[in-house]
Amino acid sequence: MRRQQLTEAQITALLDPPTDQRELVRHYTLMAADLAAIRRCRGDHNRLGHALMLCYLRYPGRPLKARERPPRPLLLFIANQIDALPGSIEDYLAAERNRQRHVAELQDRLGLRPFGTRPAADLADWLLPHAIENDRLAHLAGLVVEASPPTNVVAWMRLHSAGRKPTRAGSPGCARCRKRRSRSRCSV
Repeated sequence: MRRQQLTEAQITALLDPPTDQRELVRHYTLMAADLAAIRRCRGDHNRLGHALMLCYLRYPGRPLKARERPPRPLLLFIANQIDALPGSIEDYLAAERNRQRHVAELQDRLGLRPFGTRPAADLADWLLPHAIENDRLAHLAGLVVEASPPTNVVAWMRLHSAGRKPTRAGSPGCARCRKRRSRSRCSV
Protein backbone atom coordinates (compact mmCIF):
# COMPACT_ATOMS: atom_id res chain seq x y z
CA MET A 1 0.00 0.00 0.00
CA ARG A 2 1.27 3.46 -0.93
CA ARG A 3 2.34 5.70 1.96
CA GLN A 4 0.03 8.66 2.61
CA GLN A 5 1.25 12.13 3.56
CA LEU A 6 -0.59 15.30 4.34
CA THR A 7 0.08 18.18 1.97
CA GLU A 8 1.16 21.57 3.28
CA ALA A 9 -2.36 22.84 2.53
CA GLN A 10 -3.90 20.02 4.59
CA ILE A 11 -1.51 20.68 7.49
CA THR A 12 -2.35 24.38 7.36
CA ALA A 13 -6.08 23.64 7.31
CA LEU A 14 -5.71 21.37 10.34
CA LEU A 15 -3.35 23.50 12.43
CA ASP A 16 -4.27 27.09 11.69
CA PRO A 17 -7.04 28.55 13.81
CA PRO A 18 -10.31 29.41 12.08
CA THR A 19 -11.20 33.00 11.21
CA ASP A 20 -14.89 32.55 10.45
CA GLN A 21 -17.09 34.22 13.12
CA ARG A 22 -19.19 31.10 13.64
CA GLU A 23 -16.10 28.95 14.19
CA LEU A 24 -14.56 31.56 16.49
CA VAL A 25 -17.65 31.46 18.69
CA ARG A 26 -17.72 27.65 18.60
CA HIS A 27 -14.08 27.11 19.55
CA TYR A 28 -12.98 30.23 21.40
CA THR A 29 -15.76 31.47 23.65
CA LEU A 30 -14.14 31.70 27.08
CA MET A 31 -15.90 30.32 30.17
CA ALA A 32 -16.00 31.96 33.61
CA ALA A 33 -13.17 29.74 34.91
CA ASP A 34 -11.04 30.70 31.90
CA LEU A 35 -11.69 34.39 32.46
CA ALA A 36 -10.81 34.07 36.16
CA ALA A 37 -7.47 32.45 35.30
CA ILE A 38 -6.77 35.05 32.62
CA ARG A 39 -7.50 37.92 35.02
CA ARG A 40 -4.70 36.68 37.30
CA CYS A 41 -2.16 37.64 34.63
CA ARG A 42 -0.65 41.11 34.92
CA GLY A 43 -0.97 43.50 31.99
CA ASP A 44 -3.00 43.39 28.80
CA HIS A 45 -0.17 41.69 26.92
CA ASN A 46 0.04 38.75 29.36
CA ARG A 47 -3.73 38.40 29.66
CA LEU A 48 -4.13 38.41 25.89
CA GLY A 49 -1.22 36.02 25.37
CA HIS A 50 -2.48 33.65 28.05
CA ALA A 51 -5.98 33.66 26.56
CA LEU A 52 -4.67 33.03 23.05
CA MET A 53 -2.43 30.22 24.25
CA LEU A 54 -5.40 28.62 26.00
CA CYS A 55 -7.45 28.89 22.83
CA TYR A 56 -4.71 27.47 20.59
CA LEU A 57 -4.14 24.51 22.91
CA ARG A 58 -7.84 23.70 22.95
CA TYR A 59 -8.23 24.07 19.21
CA PRO A 60 -6.39 23.28 16.98
CA GLY A 61 -4.46 21.50 19.74
CA ARG A 62 -1.10 23.22 19.52
CA PRO A 63 0.54 26.16 21.25
CA LEU A 64 0.93 29.61 19.77
CA LYS A 65 4.45 29.46 18.34
CA ALA A 66 7.20 31.95 19.08
CA ARG A 67 6.57 35.21 17.21
CA GLU A 68 3.46 33.73 15.56
CA ARG A 69 0.84 36.38 14.95
CA PRO A 70 -2.68 35.07 15.44
CA PRO A 71 -5.19 35.88 12.70
CA ARG A 72 -6.72 39.33 13.23
CA PRO A 73 -10.33 38.06 13.60
CA LEU A 74 -9.22 35.67 16.38
CA LEU A 75 -7.14 38.37 18.08
CA LEU A 76 -10.06 40.82 18.09
CA PHE A 77 -12.52 38.14 19.28
CA ILE A 78 -10.34 37.19 22.27
CA ALA A 79 -9.30 40.76 23.10
CA ASN A 80 -12.97 41.78 23.18
CA GLN A 81 -13.85 38.97 25.62
CA ILE A 82 -11.10 39.87 28.08
CA ASP A 83 -11.26 43.64 27.56
CA ALA A 84 -7.65 43.95 26.41
CA LEU A 85 -6.06 46.07 23.72
CA PRO A 86 -5.37 43.92 20.61
CA GLY A 87 -2.12 45.80 19.95
CA SER A 88 -0.68 44.55 23.24
CA ILE A 89 -0.01 41.20 21.55
CA GLU A 90 3.24 42.71 20.22
CA ASP A 91 4.62 42.98 23.77
CA TYR A 92 3.63 39.37 24.47
CA LEU A 93 5.28 38.08 21.30
CA ALA A 94 8.49 39.84 22.30
CA ALA A 95 8.52 38.09 25.71
CA GLU A 96 9.38 34.47 24.90
CA ARG A 97 9.67 33.45 28.58
CA ASN A 98 6.03 34.34 29.24
CA ARG A 99 4.93 32.31 26.22
CA GLN A 100 6.91 29.28 27.39
CA ARG A 101 5.58 29.62 30.94
CA HIS A 102 2.01 29.89 29.70
CA VAL A 103 2.41 26.79 27.51
CA ALA A 104 3.65 24.75 30.47
CA GLU A 105 1.00 26.06 32.88
CA LEU A 106 -1.87 25.55 30.47
CA GLN A 107 -0.80 22.09 29.35
CA ASP A 108 -0.75 21.11 33.01
CA ARG A 109 -4.09 22.80 33.76
CA LEU A 110 -5.77 21.20 30.72
CA GLY A 111 -4.26 17.79 31.46
CA LEU A 112 -2.50 17.69 28.10
CA ARG A 113 0.45 15.41 27.67
CA PRO A 114 3.22 15.44 25.08
CA PHE A 115 3.09 12.95 22.26
CA GLY A 116 5.16 9.87 23.05
CA THR A 117 5.01 6.08 22.99
CA ARG A 118 2.13 5.61 25.43
CA PRO A 119 -0.01 8.44 24.06
CA ALA A 120 0.67 7.13 20.54
CA ALA A 121 -0.69 3.71 21.55
CA ASP A 122 -3.72 5.31 23.23
CA LEU A 123 -4.35 7.43 20.17
CA ALA A 124 -4.06 4.41 17.86
CA ASP A 125 -6.59 2.54 20.01
CA TRP A 126 -8.93 5.53 19.95
CA LEU A 127 -8.58 5.91 16.17
CA LEU A 128 -8.96 2.22 15.34
CA PRO A 129 -12.78 2.13 15.04
CA HIS A 130 -12.70 5.32 12.95
CA ALA A 131 -9.92 4.02 10.71
CA ILE A 132 -11.81 0.80 10.02
CA GLU A 133 -14.47 2.92 8.35
CA ASN A 134 -12.14 5.41 6.63
CA ASP A 135 -8.35 5.11 6.76
CA ARG A 136 -7.59 8.28 4.76
CA LEU A 137 -4.91 10.21 6.60
CA ALA A 138 -6.57 13.61 6.19
CA HIS A 139 -9.79 12.23 7.71
CA LEU A 140 -7.98 10.67 10.68
CA ALA A 141 -5.87 13.80 11.26
CA GLY A 142 -9.05 15.88 11.29
CA LEU A 143 -10.56 13.59 13.92
CA VAL A 144 -7.48 13.98 16.11
CA VAL A 145 -7.58 17.79 15.88
CA GLU A 146 -11.32 17.92 16.57
CA ALA A 147 -10.98 15.56 19.54
CA SER A 148 -7.71 16.90 20.98
CA PRO A 149 -9.13 17.72 24.42
CA PRO A 150 -10.92 14.37 24.82
CA THR A 151 -7.81 12.46 23.82
CA ASN A 152 -5.61 14.79 25.94
CA VAL A 153 -2.75 14.56 23.48
CA VAL A 154 -0.96 17.52 22.00
CA ALA A 155 0.06 15.44 19.02
CA TRP A 156 0.03 17.76 16.07
CA MET A 157 2.16 20.47 17.61
CA ARG A 158 5.06 18.03 17.78
CA LEU A 159 4.73 16.97 14.16
CA HIS A 160 4.22 20.50 12.90
CA SER A 161 6.90 22.21 14.96
CA ALA A 162 9.48 19.61 13.94
CA GLY A 163 8.76 20.38 10.29
CA ARG A 164 7.81 16.79 9.56
CA LYS A 165 4.74 15.75 7.69
CA PRO A 166 2.50 13.33 9.53
CA THR A 167 2.32 9.99 7.78
CA ARG A 168 0.44 6.84 8.53
CA ALA A 169 2.87 4.30 7.13
CA GLY A 170 4.15 2.04 9.88
CA SER A 171 1.48 3.15 12.30
CA PRO A 172 0.39 0.17 14.39
CA GLY A 173 -3.17 1.44 14.55
CA CYS A 174 -3.51 1.70 10.80
CA ALA A 175 -1.89 -1.68 10.19
CA ARG A 176 -4.46 -3.19 12.57
CA CYS A 177 -7.22 -1.38 10.67
CA ARG A 178 -6.12 -2.78 7.34
CA LYS A 179 -5.97 -6.31 8.81
CA ARG A 180 -9.43 -5.98 10.35
CA ARG A 181 -10.91 -4.63 7.12
CA SER A 182 -9.40 -7.40 5.03
CA ARG A 183 -10.70 -10.03 7.49
CA SER A 184 -14.18 -8.53 7.45
CA ARG A 185 -14.19 -8.58 3.63
CA CYS A 186 -13.13 -12.21 3.55
CA SER A 187 -15.67 -13.41 6.06
CA VAL A 188 -18.67 -11.80 4.39
